[in-house]
Amino acid sequence: MSKVSTHQAFLPVILLLLASFSIPCHTQNAFLEILHPSEGSLTSAEQSKLATISQSPRVLDYWHISIDNFESALNGRLLEVSLPNETSTTFEADFPYSEQPGTYNWVGYNLNGSYFRIVKWQDGVSGSAYIATSENYYGIISLSPTRTVLVRYDEEIIESQNSCGTEVIEEGEDDDEVEDRFGCESDIIRVLFLFTPAAAATGIDPPATVAQTIIAELNSTANGSGVDAIFVPANVTLLSGFVENTDIHDDLDDVCENSTAQNLRDASYADIVVLLTGPHPGIGAIGTAFLKASNARAYAVAEIDPAGDGTMTATHEVGHILGARHQRCLTCDVSSCDNWSNHHGTLVGNTMKTVMTQLTCQPGRTRIGRWSNPDTPFMGLATGSDENNNAKKVKKRAGKVSCFREDPPWSGDPPGALFLVTISGPEEVCNTQGYYPYQVNIPPAPGIVYPLSYVWEVSETGIYNYTQVSTSSSWILMNPANLPGTWTTLRVTVTDAAGHTSFDFFQIHRIDCFGEGSGGEDRSASVGQSLFVPFNGQVSVTPNPPLNS
Repeated sequence: MSKVSTHQAFLPVILLLLASFSIPCHTQNAFLEILHPSEGSLTSAEQSKLATISQSPRVLDYWHISIDNFESALNGRLLEVSLPNETSTTFEADFPYSEQPGTYNWVGYNLNGSYFRIVKWQDGVSGSAYIATSENYYGIISLSPTRTVLVRYDEEIIESQNSCGTEVIEEGEDDDEVEDRFGCESDIIRVLFLFTPAAAATGIDPPATVAQTIIAELNSTANGSGVDAIFVPANVTLLSGFVENTDIHDDLDDVCENSTAQNLRDASYADIVVLLTGPHPGIGAIGTAFLKASNARAYAVAEIDPAGDGTMTATHEVGHILGARHQRCLTCDVSSCDNWSNHHGTLVGNTMKTVMTQLTCQPGRTRIGRWSNPDTPFMGLATGSDENNNAKKVKKRAGKVSCFREDPPWSGDPPGALFLVTISGPEEVCNTQGYYPYQVNIPPAPGIVYPLSYVWEVSETGIYNYTQVSTSSSWILMNPANLPGTWTTLRVTVTDAAGHTSFDFFQIHRIDCFGEGSGGEDRSASVGQSLFVPFNGQVSVTPNPPLNS
């Protein structure tokens, strides 16, 4: 199919809409409007970006769009989306959150394998989608903070991508041995994103946007998988003078030995490094990393376009650094699989697979934001077993990997504070009165100025309509029936006397402990007080060096 813009391929649709609607014409979504071709003009920078997008072999079509009032389109945890020439699709949210008004990370799925992700920050928006009924892949790309396009990708290119070139290794006695800083207590993993000149020149999305997408994917995956790890961007910067090889595996070897990359890692206090590159035609692999990486080898490489198109390529590679393996060869006997351990990716239901399962393993399935874990179901489906448990390995190594580098030096002026906030409490609560305590945990940090103030809030969507429930250092939930939804996002904001602020988010699931939803059994004794976890949320940590692309 030839590549065309809205006014070429969809002129009949536009004319029909204009008969009933004023400009801009729009889809059924309150938040996503398709703009008329004559609406507005592009700056030279926007035109240059659009030229890069339109000339990409990955892109078949594009539409100029406006995204506004996303919150109004949400129906609790559900979002109905209508894309051009597609039937309406409803998605259910998976760990949505918003740190401040106007910013959010929302991803939703449905059981036929479709997904929709949108990440909004102060200076732009990015997103991706797959509609299973039509087998179409989409991307949301910012030309600038005020101009955005929706693109349709070539599904043959997306589905023909080989996901990973990481070499398998046998289990060893030192499998969980990770050298770290003595006495480190951190579980914040700082990620340095480097990009090559080729990535900057050919990437559909700019490196800073791709970095934001990867961080959102990593935190959603950790949250959903029960992994106590928090990923933050250490920096995003050009790796000047780096010449890509024909083979992506050689890029991985070279970046590990590159003195400039090592100096940038040291200067950014980065525990791990992700190098974004241009394409490697004919190689097949679009990403690679060292499995169970040591401090010196905590590097991953991913092509920039697959890293940002929703197929979770870079998130997959970071999983390797943390010790997660591909699916078992018994599941899909493709390259780079093994049967040695019990921490593999796996298939989920009939349409999905966990993030470490290779793209070439049943390619019609959708990757979901889960490291396999028998204890964390997804939409009622098992995401792991005793033989397939990526999360078990990631949990063992994440804390030590977070200590590969020292924490950044303290900056005493707001918003330069660095302190970690996490919520602990029951994930599941009965729908009757009870006693469900939630506490905020703040490890010691050198620059916190006491006293601290606290604001606890709840929201059904996780994105907006937060209602304040407490200003104490803890919150006691006494009547879960008063929660705004069956799934509720709990947010705590902690501010010190100097104005330094940090956040955490926690998902609470209200269940029927006595009725039909419990199979007729009294589940109250196994719910609430016994289900305490140290972390379940997305943490905002400042400062992080600014994203420079």
